[in-house]
Amino acid sequence: MLKATLANNLMKYRLRPISALGLDCSAIPENFNFLTAQEEFSKERSYVSEAKEYLSRTWAAMEEEDSGIQDIHDSEIVPECVMQAGRHELEIVFLGTGSSQPSKYRNVSGIYLHLFERGGILLDCGEGTYAQLKRRYGSDGADDILRNLKCIWISHIHADHHAGLPRLLSARKRLIVDKPLLVIGPKQLRGFLNAYEMVEELGMVFLDCSQTTIAAEAAAKPLEMDRCTMSGGDESLSNLPSEAVARSESDKLMQENGIHLQQGVDIAGRRILNCILRSMGLRNLRSVHVVHCHNAYGIVLESDPIPMDDGSLREGWKVVYSGDTRPCPALVDASKGATVLIHEATFDDSKPMEAIAKNHSITKEAIEVGMTAGVYRIILTHFSQRYPKIPVLSGSYTNKTCIAFDMMSVNIADLPLLPRLLPAFKMLFQDEMSLEDEDDQESYVPDSADSLLF
Repeated sequence: MLKATLANNLMKYRLRPISALGLDCSAIPENFNFLTAQEEFSKERSYVSEAKEYLSRTWAAMEEEDSGIQDIHDSEIVPECVMQAGRHELEIVFLGTGSSQPSKYRNVSGIYLHLFERGGILLDCGEGTYAQLKRRYGSDGADDILRNLKCIWISHIHADHHAGLPRLLSARKRLIVDKPLLVIGPKQLRGFLNAYEMVEELGMVFLDCSQTTIAAEAAAKPLEMDRCTMSGGDESLSNLPSEAVARSESDKLMQENGIHLQQGVDIAGRRILNCILRSMGLRNLRSVHVVHCHNAYGIVLESDPIPMDDGSLREGWKVVYSGDTRPCPALVDASKGATVLIHEATFDDSKPMEAIAKNHSITKEAIEVGMTAGVYRIILTHFSQRYPKIPVLSGSYTNKTCIAFDMMSVNIADLPLLPRLLPAFKMLFQDEMSLEDEDDQESYVPDSADSLLF
């Protein structure tokens, strides 16, 4: 009778020498026990428990009814839009926080602004963004996100900011056949998407970033209608059968769709955008020229005043995203009074020359932009992949600053808590920080994607 043996990982069957013929189970690992591993890890890294306790105390203090948000920073004025914010108002989800190319711990750029029942907006869409949505929300949840996605905004044409766009649009097209999605981006992106649509229809309407600047607003004001006339008053793209229908009126005035502002005002494209903003309770979406490559932009999003239970209105929030840029006055002006500034911090403070050469920002510069503009919170992102887990935490960090991680979700109601996470981050990643201080990883490959200026 044959004898059967259940195989295990690393089990061996030795044929030679004859004296060792048979099964060798010496290398089979013991069964993994989560509680045992957690206990051993806690003994070796006692500071992990300290970080856990610190975060628990901080969170509990914030939830105490008699403490109030204002007491978290006694010397700091908390904006009304944060003080009275509900948890279903705005959530910022970081799908990718690295630069150049995906790594084990950080995917490339992608930020989802979740407005809950009002839908969402995606800021940048590097490769793997669709997969990150699935990891964050699950397969069915990611499909729901795509169904409710109102707009995608792309900062510039570098691959780590737009290469995931066709995959995401294709997935959405399979879910929603007859509802085109608005894509806002630099003019080079239009050529890229048009070429891709020769292979596969993406179901999108394109609007050039230049059509969402202050200059475009001034030029379009006399031409735009005072009310949304699309879809019989339905302020969305839900009833648009195709891009051709969406742009039929503007085609009477011009031959091209998705044109740059230098060629004229894209009236139909701007009307579509305005209808989307109204349906989402947003006052404004404005693109700002920044210093990186040709046609690189940052973005400003402002919400309408929020109605209160007593019938009064309170101030809305303002979110600014820098894209990739050197510190520039235009972004400082656009960020004044912002609730949140999401700014790139590709390099640490010891590498100013690399930042200048590649038109990026160091940590200190990114924070100074926010401090000069008087923003409430600064969240740093787009870290060089030479910092795989955590960037260098220098003395330039302030009580307004936090760093972003992939899958990190920031609810507007939790903004007062953000800077208090830094001490916990330092404890959790102190080994990695020590290695970065000792070795600057000279074998690191330069950010090739960022060296291409189109």
